[in-house]
Amino acid sequence: MKRLKLDDDTIVVFWSDHGWHLGEHGIWGKFTLHEVSVRSPLIVRVPGQPKPGSKTTSLVETVDILPTLCDLSGIKYGKRFQGKSFAETVLCPDQKARESALSDLPVDHGQRGWSIKTATHRYTRWYESKANKKILLEELYDHVSDPDETRNIVSDDGEILKHHRSIMDKRLAEINQEEVYRK
Repeated sequence: MKRLKLDDDTIVVFWSDHGWHLGEHGIWGKFTLHEVSVRSPLIVRVPGQPKPGSKTTSLVETVDILPTLCDLSGIKYGKRFQGKSFAETVLCPDQKARESALSDLPVDHGQRGWSIKTATHRYTRWYESKANKKILLEELYDHVSDPDETRNIVSDDGEILKHHRSIMDKRLAEINQEEVYRK
């Protein structure tokens, strides 16, 4: 890019596929809602970035990449994307883009799992069907004391569970689930 003099006006995004279990939780594969499976690497370089090479702990989602690129490029996009721009985080890594990151996983027999990652926990809810009516199972992991998600603490702390249930309900209400289910 430097040789071609493109580095002064080109945004570069390095983003890869999500993770893969290598025996964690007795799984050899990638289709779960555990952190090792849903986490994806993401690096964004913007010409003139105030702190190039900085790291952030901010949460973002894959759907946030397009509105971010639009904002960084000065392209107006209105409300046509589900994602939320994290352009401010790219320019100032201390800025938090989201309170939580949402993931979902449709499984056999019409069941579906939804999971949110917050700064300290992962909360996952498994539903009987796509209609999100009957909850089959809940999982809650403390990423501070248990980053490998080996101990489901869903029955340990009512306040933390209540807080994460509230975040999940809010996030599910925000998205157009009918669009998601057509996939």
